[in-house]
Amino acid sequence: AEYFRLADEFVLVPGGSNKANFANVDLIVDVAKRVCADAVWPGWGHASENPALPDALDKHNITFL
Repeated sequence: AEYFRLADEFVLVPGGSNKANFANVDLIVDVAKRVCADAVWPGWGHASENPALPDALDKHNITFL
């Protein structure tokens, strides 16, 4: 997909149910911090619709795309 091509790097969130990974704000922020991400694009649905994600990323100076 075009958004993968445009990214400097992409990191897969560890496997599991949506609740355990793609909807898990704490896990997404932890992974972003571990890889020293400047920004996170969480895709469609899941955590992207949770207002806690941009707030949590902002606390760590990580941009929510």
